[in-house]
Amino acid sequence: MQMRVAMLFLIQMIVARVDKNLIRTNMSVSMNSNDMFSSSLSSLKTGNSSPRSVKIKLTNKVSPCLTVDIDLVSDIGMSRTCVHDIPVKVLPRLLWSEYNDPPSHNYNIIIELKNLKKVRSVVERLKKLCSYVELKPSNDGLLSVSGSTQTVTVNTIFKNVLLIEAAGDAESNVRVDAKKLYSLLCCEVLNPKKISCSFLESKLVHFILYCDLFMVHFYLTTIEE
Repeated sequence: MQMRVAMLFLIQMIVARVDKNLIRTNMSVSMNSNDMFSSSLSSLKTGNSSPRSVKIKLTNKVSPCLTVDIDLVSDIGMSRTCVHDIPVKVLPRLLWSEYNDPPSHNYNIIIELKNLKKVRSVVERLKKLCSYVELKPSNDGLLSVSGSTQTVTVNTIFKNVLLIEAAGDAESNVRVDAKKLYSLLCCEVLNPKKISCSFLESKLVHFILYCDLFMVHFYLTTIEE
């Protein structure tokens, strides 16, 4: 059950940043399935209907499928459900060891995120104020979480952050999408025992969720001002 939940969480993370090349190499069994997946996600942004919710499930319909269930609402208030079934290949556990972890980078700072609920609460408020959030850790055990608009800047500093590794006295500053960051922080369903954050100056922040039987890697690339 835990592995199934982890797979669903990973799928949600992939959907958060749709990349056709990523889908081609890791998810579907054919190029036709890639196009089906891209079309399913494209339907969220086109037409006269706006999506109320999107559910992504791993289902078994004659063959394993990734089922995208979209609840659409039209301009006149009528709702309809659009369902797409995309064939996928499920890897048996015996083959998992053949797939390597993502490549490592020379990160500036690596910290452990302990106050997950407090950070999530701050990000939840910031995403209502602005589209982007700036994260700035320091080797003094501080983590700054801030957001800005044309009229106001909000900055919250978390103290006593556990520093795992730092390159000298270097500090790091990354600007990421607020909604994507908030989606990542809503990860209690996986019950992670530990969350580490690795910062690469002006490029990305790499989150690792350490669970009992697995790890979840998630990358957030920076957004230029």
